[in-house]
Formats: sequence, structure tokens, C-alpha cells
Amino acid sequence: MTPQELKNSILQLAIQGKLVEQRLEEGTAEELYQQIQAEKQCLIKEKKIKKDKPLPEITDDEKNFDIPDSWKWVRLGMCGSWGSGATPSRTHPEYYGGNVPWLKTGDLNDGIITEIPEFVTELALEKTSVRLNPVGSVLMAMYGATIGKLGILNIDATTNQACCACIPYTGIYNKYLFYYLMAHRRSFIKMGEGGAQPNISKEKIVITPFALPPLAEQKRIVEKLEQLLPLCERLK
Repeated sequence: MTPQELKNSILQLAIQGKLVEQRLEEGTAEELYQQIQAEKQCLIKEKKIKKDKPLPEITDDEKNFDIPDSWKWVRLGMCGSWGSGATPSRTHPEYYGGNVPWLKTGDLNDGIITEIPEFVTELALEKTSVRLNPVGSVLMAMYGATIGKLGILNIDATTNQACCACIPYTGIYNKYLFYYLMAHRRSFIKMGEGGAQPNISKEKIVITPFALPPLAEQKRIVEKLEQLLPLCERLK
């Protein structure tokens, strides 16, 4: 087994509930799901997010593995507010060179993003469809050879249209979502095959099934992953 295969195996164990034990006192994902739904309705009411069209129920065929009784199958769209970015028109130089970081997929590093070399202006935020994503947002590349490449923002930033960003709801630990997406990278790449240029869309991402653990367990899974994955890197 190569170090990469070992890493993939550990990630699969993590997202299937086999890396750490389940604890009754941590509650259930069903309870967490209800809290997330209430938070989402509140954000819609406050006009902080738009109401999306309802996502379809998960079918048995989509459940690719068994999960613990305390977990729940949902869709990635239920984890947070997802949005793709945009490229302000280059014919408007006043949109560039400001103080708002503007990320391209080449800036994704499969880790924490602390620096972005290009900037747009407040005017670009106001006049174009770029979206400002706060610290903690989880980003994923959707086009070409970079499909599935990830990052977590450590600064507020916008992105181009080749990148999708999720602002997680309170009950979703951003690092758990990050590792879940990493575990699914190959399926996202496969999803993008078939066209002249491989790509996926926000619409394909949000309907992807997501095995939701209780929040405390999400945090324990991440803690265990961050102990084990660096060991895989050392084996390379």
C-alpha cells in the first residue's frame, strides 16, 4: 500500500464512522439536522441567504456505505450556503487592484489559505456577482485538472467562477466538511468526465450525499485525522 492509498483508506474510515467510537451523550445527527434546518430558515428570514429549491430525498441506491445509527444521510447542499464565484470584467480596470482578495483555483493548496496574490475592489463586490466568503469557508475547484482541489479560508475572500465556496452552518465543522470532500475527490473527478473539458458544477456538488455525524463526533474525527494523516506524509 502506498502512502497515498493509506491516506485514502484513513479518510474512508473517517467518513464511514469507523475511525472513532460513537458516544451516546453526543446526541444524534437527526437532532443536529433539525438545528441546522432551523438556522437555515432564520438566515432566509433575515435575507442573509436565498431560499434554494428543495433537494431530493436520499435514495437507498445513493447510500454507498453503512453509517452508524447516530448519523444521518443528507446532501452537501444542507451543510451550508454554497456559491460559485465570478471574474469581474477585465475591461473595467476599476474592479482590480483593491483590497479584497480574489482567489483562483491555482491558489488552492489542500490546506489553510492565508495569502492570495490578486485583489479586486469594493466596487467589484458591489457591481459584479463576486461573493465575499468569510474566514472558515471551505473552497473546492470545479474545472479542469484542479477538480476537487480544496482550501479553507483564513481570510475573507472572493473567488473566480472555477471555484465553489461553502459557508458552513453552525452545526457543520468546516474541517470535517473539508476532509469529507477530500475523501470524495475521485468521485468528483469522475463526475466531471465526459465533456471536452472536465468540470463539475455547484448543482452537482450540492446534491452529493453527505454522511452527517453529531458535531462533537465531527470534531473528534478531525482530531484523529490530524494525528494520522501527517504520518502518511512522512512515509512519502
